[in-house]
Amino acid sequence: MTKFKEILRLQQQGLSQRQIAVSLRISRNTIKEFFRRLESSDLSLPLNEHLSDQDIWNTLYGTKSEGPEYQRPDYNWVTKEMRHKGVTLLSLWGSYRLRCKEMDVHAYGYTQFCKRYSDYVKSKNTTMSIPRNPGENTEVDWAGSTLFLQDPITGDAVPVYLFVAALSYSGYSYFEGFLNMKSPAWISGNVNSVEYFGGTTAIFTPDNLKTGVVKVDWYDPELHQSYLEFAEHYGTAILPARVRKPKDKPNVENNVKIATSWIIAELRHRTFFTLDEMNTAIWERMEYFNTRPFQKKDGSRESLFIAVEKQQLSPLPPIRFEYTERKEATVAPDYHVSYDYCLYSVPYKLLRKKVTVRATVLRVLIYYNGQLVAEHQRGLHKGQRMTNPEHLPEKYQQYASWSGSSFRYRAKTIGMNTFSVIDSALKASEFEVQSFRTCVGILNLARKYSPDLLEQACALALEDRRPSYRHIKNILASAILEDAQEMSSSPEVSSGSFARPKGFYAVLPSSKEVQQ
Repeated sequence: MTKFKEILRLQQQGLSQRQIAVSLRISRNTIKEFFRRLESSDLSLPLNEHLSDQDIWNTLYGTKSEGPEYQRPDYNWVTKEMRHKGVTLLSLWGSYRLRCKEMDVHAYGYTQFCKRYSDYVKSKNTTMSIPRNPGENTEVDWAGSTLFLQDPITGDAVPVYLFVAALSYSGYSYFEGFLNMKSPAWISGNVNSVEYFGGTTAIFTPDNLKTGVVKVDWYDPELHQSYLEFAEHYGTAILPARVRKPKDKPNVENNVKIATSWIIAELRHRTFFTLDEMNTAIWERMEYFNTRPFQKKDGSRESLFIAVEKQQLSPLPPIRFEYTERKEATVAPDYHVSYDYCLYSVPYKLLRKKVTVRATVLRVLIYYNGQLVAEHQRGLHKGQRMTNPEHLPEKYQQYASWSGSSFRYRAKTIGMNTFSVIDSALKASEFEVQSFRTCVGILNLARKYSPDLLEQACALALEDRRPSYRHIKNILASAILEDAQEMSSSPEVSSGSFARPKGFYAVLPSSKEVQQ
């Protein structure tokens, strides 16, 4: 289903149809057809917030009609006008639209107008400068050169990679060092940059690095899922630069060169033992760089940012974006999914279903078909099992209440020998949960035989130094068999009913006993 509401949101931020198509990975023809149908429909902007994408589809998409013919602009005239100071493609596009309106013909949109002009300029072997508007674009990249930390123990050099972000209009920049260039570091650099700027621009232009762009394609790039979530959280769009086209992000390319000479070269003889120390030095150089006066115009990057661009940035959301790790998993027969060597429960109705696990530093969120179905605190130890009793069927919910203390309590009510066996079984495993089934098996022998016989069998097992479930079971089975043979050979044995002793069926403690 096409994300019509997301198209309208990005269009309200000033993005062109081509930029929206690249950001959402859909066809420009789809967007153009959507706006054409929207304009001729009874729907009015802004749309009712209760309308879903399906409702918009049902309203707009009936029978298809043939598209209109468009008036081709006079790009020779456009080229001559662009030579005058202060003239922009946006103003010339406005004049072109007015002329088409007087002629009662259809005019190209701004995106098509610019694209066709770009093609015309390339055909004439000329160049054009792209105007930069305040609050429109943030360019981000990694610097090619690296800094180095010194390991305080081994003395080895640890590489530090420099993240660079620059606002296209003012050139106001942000720098930060990271120990690697993986996705968490990339997202952290982007988040820290928008917080340093105090707002976000409509567009982010990264290079085609793997942590941001999974599939490199100018018309249909595939972005990293965490980067898409970052863009959605801050209400921006990600438009990667073309491969080997540095002019698509000239400010950050220039800042990379400046960072090499102003930061990396200046700090090359200083020794740093921690990343915090190095970043403090980097930020000192960054402040000097932003406040340094321009050579060919008045002011500095900071003064231009404060006077013009800061007011054009979109405000930051109240909650800071948090990087999440993602994994597809299948629900196991015990209604848990495995993530990072820990187990997390989900509702039992999702048995053997495919779910998506999203993990932050503190939480693990589990989604099914885009809906949140379970939320847990992130496990701290390998093998830890996080179980919500409400996720289990009723007949299994008592399993969630099992604990080492409950098994020890029940065993002590039977006798100290049983307690010693249960305690040794729990201590024999690295994690107590691994011995729970063994404890249940031993305690359930009291139901088949009796608590007294189980206590005696545990005493014999401890003497044999084999306090295992199988050995205790064999002791009980052999003892009962001998008793049965003696009873069958004795004429004094009554054939009456067997009276179970008190506590015969009480194997596991009640919730009240556990609380005590």
